[in-house]
Formats: sequence, structure tokens, C-alpha cells
Amino acid sequence: MFGGAFMPRLVALLVLLTLAGVAHGMDLGHFSHGPRAADLFKAQSEQPAKSEDPVRDMMEKSKWRNFSGEVWGGIVASKFPAFEGGLGFAFKVSGSIAVSIRVAYDQQLGDPRDYRPQLRGLYLEPGVRLHLDFHPNVALYSNHGLSVHAGFAYFQLNKRIVKSGLGEVFQFGVGTANVIGLEFGDDFIRGFAETGLRTQFMIIQQADREVRGYQDDLREGLRFQWLALRGGIRLYF
Repeated sequence: MFGGAFMPRLVALLVLLTLAGVAHGMDLGHFSHGPRAADLFKAQSEQPAKSEDPVRDMMEKSKWRNFSGEVWGGIVASKFPAFEGGLGFAFKVSGSIAVSIRVAYDQQLGDPRDYRPQLRGLYLEPGVRLHLDFHPNVALYSNHGLSVHAGFAYFQLNKRIVKSGLGEVFQFGVGTANVIGLEFGDDFIRGFAETGLRTQFMIIQQADREVRGYQDDLREGLRFQWLALRGGIRLYF
């Protein structure tokens, strides 16, 4: 008796499950693309972004650098140490390259002596400046070029009489100047600090008769100069 009642119920359950499956399939057939589905398809269709070009990024950061003027002071270490002051300007050639022209004046402080001169020199230094902007407000730079020097060395003529008269040696030479430094600030005004090396090879050296024996000593003394530290302000336009 139990088996006879069970069969109709089983058949009815199977029919209901079949109808439910058909209805669910019809619902899936009418699936609509909602907002989430559209975003998913859009993300899949987009191409991956290209990797950033560091050279192009550096050029973009340097677009504002057109013309600059600067002034500085510092210390020159050599056989005859001196204090230095200078000024200059630079024109941009490309985003990270500029042509610079610098003028510097060196003077050894103290009175002239018979065995050690007081040096005064003027330097004209045209060159090329390379910039690397690794931060919006900080840049690493280097300056490379020629160095044309003209100056005088003054000697005391009589060591027994203070300020007894001065002997004079004129010098003219050509060499190179190479510095590396950091600059920091905004797009208009920046401070900078640099160090480098200057070489000088004398072409002309003329002396008064009284101090002619000092010429060779001077020639050797100015051959290499360490630009120990120079600091200044640079304005960009």
C-alpha cells in the first residue's frame, strides 16, 4: 500500500523540478547588462597603460628653464688659496642642456710679501650645463667648459720695509673648468652649491725686472685649482 502511494508523489515531484528548470533557463536567456556588467566588459576591453618614459618626464619637468642669471661666492684652494666672487647667465638649448657664460674674480687676501704674492685674477668661462631634475624642487647639474684667465701677482719689493713698493707680474692663460652641484628652490629662484676643478696653463707671463725670478713659481702655482665650495643664487626667467 505504501509503495502504491509513493509512485504518484515521485512523478509529481519530478514534473515540478522539470518545470522549475525550464523557467530558470528562460530567465537566463533574458539576462540584461547592468552597470556592473558594463564596467566589467569595459575594463576587459581597455588596453594596459604604457610604461612611463623617464627621459620624456625629465624633459617635461624642465620646460620652464629658458634663461637664468646667477651670482655666487666661494673659496678656491690651490698653492695660493683665494676667495672668489662671480656672476653668469645661461640659455636653454633643450630641456636639460644650456649654454652658460660665467665671469669670476679671485683675490688672495692679505698684504703682498716678497716671497708670497697677492693674486688677483679675472676668469671668463663659457661652457655647457647639464641638468637632471629628479625632484620638482631639486636638480643635479654639472658645468663644463673653457677657462680664460688674466690677472696680476703683486710682490713686496723690499722685505725690510713694509709697503716699500710692489713688483708686478701679468699672467694670461687658458684651461678648463668643470663643476658639479645641487640646486634647490622653485621655478623662479633657486639656491645652489657646487664644487669642481679648474686647470690653467700660462701662455703669457710678464714681470717687472725686480720680480722676474718669481715667474716660474707662479706658473706652477696656478696650474690646478680646486674650486672647494661655491654657493649662490640662480634666477630663472
